[in-house]
Amino acid sequence: MSKFMIVYLTIFSSIVIISCSTYKQPEAVNFVDQSQVVGTQPIPNESCAGINDGVTQCRSQNGQSMCQACCSGVWQQLTLGSGNIECPYRPTDTTFDCNSYKYYVSCNYNEQQPLSQQQQQQLINQQQQRLAQYRQHLQQQQSLEEQRIAQLQQQQRMAQYRYQQQYSERLSQQQKSLPNEQKYNYDSDPYFNTAPNYRYSRNGRYYETNQYGANLLKQAVNYGYEQGFRAGQADREDGWGYNYQDTYAYQDANYGYNGFYVDQNEYNNYYREGFSRGYDDGYNNRYQYGSYSNGNYSVQSAVMSQILNLQSLR
Repeated sequence: MSKFMIVYLTIFSSIVIISCSTYKQPEAVNFVDQSQVVGTQPIPNESCAGINDGVTQCRSQNGQSMCQACCSGVWQQLTLGSGNIECPYRPTDTTFDCNSYKYYVSCNYNEQQPLSQQQQQQLINQQQQRLAQYRQHLQQQQSLEEQRIAQLQQQQRMAQYRYQQQYSERLSQQQKSLPNEQKYNYDSDPYFNTAPNYRYSRNGRYYETNQYGANLLKQAVNYGYEQGFRAGQADREDGWGYNYQDTYAYQDANYGYNGFYVDQNEYNNYYREGFSRGYDDGYNNRYQYGSYSNGNYSVQSAVMSQILNLQSLR
């Protein structure tokens, strides 16, 4: 019998919170009625790379909040019968399949007051400042990237050189895709009307964030592990000494960051936590801290919990 895998999700709308628990169901346990079995439909061009299978969330799409689940790096839109599941929807128990495993979703909702207009505006102001600062940072980093690539060529570290080129290309794409902080539609983004529901500590200080910020911090750890693994592999292939702090990808630590929801230094910190562990696994050709499945690298759940130590405020 397989062990339970617990993933907690709190989904906010303007008036309700939906709390979903998702976990892998043991084979010996009966599932819910077939009338409640959830089907899935892939969402084109929507990647959930670096997120574990079975993680569910809701998002705003064409004026509606749609539930979706991650499976093999692709978001699957959850469907019930002939229609899409909308959030908020009635409390229900459902299952969906992913890679021959069944995942069980149990949802309930509780009353929750939306943020005040003043609180929302404060978050928007913080976000506009955060995005503007990050845009400036990306421009300043360009010359450092070029110097790093030239240095790797001189050292004849060809594996690390190829990896660095791929990393730089991703950063260039990120910079081009950054939204305009003045024209962004904040009203359609639920982050800006969602109260904090998690607390975490770093360097002796406590911070609070909501579900969207927590998801981004988890993404930072997983992306860090992935890039660290690739960088460690490259150094091993080049016969270079073990030194993850010397890699540009560790020093930059912005892979996957778009300037939203959490400050850049917060994202950088947790990215580096994942990177150092990924580098260690990649350099030593093992999976002590994470795993690789269906083209995606991810940190083990126990390691993720140790790094983030997220504590629910409710």
